[in-house]
Amino acid sequence: MMDHRTVSGRDDGSAGKATARHGNGRSIRSSRIPGRKKVHKDRVLVVEDDPDTALALSHLLEEEGYEVRQAHDGDAAIKTACSWFPDVLVCDIRLPDRDGCEVLRIMRRACPSLAGVAVSGLTTAEHIDRSRGAGFSAHLPKPVDFSDLDTAIRSALHPA
Repeated sequence: MMDHRTVSGRDDGSAGKATARHGNGRSIRSSRIPGRKKVHKDRVLVVEDDPDTALALSHLLEEEGYEVRQAHDGDAAIKTACSWFPDVLVCDIRLPDRDGCEVLRIMRRACPSLAGVAVSGLTTAEHIDRSRGAGFSAHLPKPVDFSDLDTAIRSALHPA
């Protein structure tokens, strides 16, 4: 199980945790043993307009054994999904060209079983209700706690 992993702007140098830093000062902290991978066959498309955040999330998901691709805007995400067929969409709501809710709706026309997890700085009840109404099974606040994201992905893939 994962814990103590987050994408944030703080690097406190906590002992016993691996930390990866990215160009914008964000860090990924992990208490996981380096080099140890879990194996999944699930494909995750990460859609995030901040390249460093997309890279950090992708890295952590790959560490967990997911097959991951990235897109930095809605149009690129739709194009990627049409050729790669992800199982889960992890998507920011506010993208430069399209709204994340619109991206999921468009993708679901071609693939109704596509699972969706929203990741956003927009966290009012109205925003959460809107993303759930669009089909996202979870709406997680930024900065993202990775164990919450992994739990949300697993729940979206394997609903109870």
